[in-house]
Amino acid sequence: MNAWAADPSHDGNFWDKDVSEGDITSLRTREGVERFYITDINNPAGSAKAQSTIHLMFDEADAGAPQNMNHVPGGGNVLYMDGHVEFLRYPSDTPMSVAYATLLAELL
Repeated sequence: MNAWAADPSHDGNFWDKDVSEGDITSLRTREGVERFYITDINNPAGSAKAQSTIHLMFDEADAGAPQNMNHVPGGGNVLYMDGHVEFLRYPSDTPMSVAYATLLAELL
């Protein structure tokens, strides 16, 4: 049994819940979650645009040593909620930004 499963504070449904800390809520990735990111409800294309901007997975970006990344000249692949993958150079937009890479390095 791993430490995660043995911890009584995790009731087994952790992955099925949104996570909140103070005023900040991280929404669980699920079908339809993009509607919470739409700012103009009168725009019918808003949902499709939201899905194409929410990143789900990405290659690791190293703020301290971009030369250690998987790709030359530096950057990584990003998987978005609508299923498309895009290569982003480092540094550029989130999640290949210096601020995002620094934040993730602090969390790990």
